[in-house]
Amino acid sequence: MKKNSRKFKSDESYNQLKLIASFVKTARFCYGMTQKDLASESDVSYRTIQNIEAGDINYTLKNLIKVISVFNLELSSLFNDIS
Repeated sequence: MKKNSRKFKSDESYNQLKLIASFVKTARFCYGMTQKDLASESDVSYRTIQNIEAGDINYTLKNLIKVISVFNLELSSLFNDIS
């Protein structure tokens, strides 16, 4: 499994990013949205959606909150689901 070019402190950190990515992508599919739809609805860039779904670390917590709020979720529920 190829990791991002950035260094991770642990495999656990990498795995958590991948779980967040999978969670957002699955939610988006369940809502019948494209990445562009989600970007528009959450008021973040299309590239940010791509980064989140790729498991990249190149996005802010603020943007992640904007994205998951489209699905009527809070940040705490996301981490409860992946822990």
